[in-house]
Amino acid sequence: MRSRRVPAPRPPRHAIETSAQIVRLEDFRLLSSSITNLSATGALSGISSSARRGDQLIVTFRVPRTDVWVDVDAMVTRVVRGNRPTDLGQQVGLTFTGVSASSQRWIDWALKHSMPAPPVTRPGRRDKRSALREFVIGSGWIHSSMGQMLLRWSDR
Repeated sequence: MRSRRVPAPRPPRHAIETSAQIVRLEDFRLLSSSITNLSATGALSGISSSARRGDQLIVTFRVPRTDVWVDVDAMVTRVVRGNRPTDLGQQVGLTFTGVSASSQRWIDWALKHSMPAPPVTRPGRRDKRSALREFVIGSGWIHSSMGQMLLRWSDR
């Protein structure tokens, strides 16, 4: 009997919108000026010009709620062309390939102080209500009694 290979869990994405400069290393062309999602090992960003999987990039972004800028090397690992109705335009998924220890500490700090990104579901794939419930309960974030904001369990 063959053992089934279980993929390693991905680090959670966080809904962080911040200023950035994402530049292709090959021709130093600016691809984007913002990041929309961040994780400990990568980011998601909308792009203004074309990118290919495997492109090497230099990513500089501001840590939210600080004046600190972080520089990392990254590689394009996913390209979203924006053809599907659920796509939010052209985007690239980035994997960080070179992160200094101090930059990683700032990234970890930003993730600790931000809310996880809500799950994205495709039509007909799963029950959105239960996915959202799992997201809210499992992430440690809860709705306030007024329903106006989210609170983190550890912040109580």
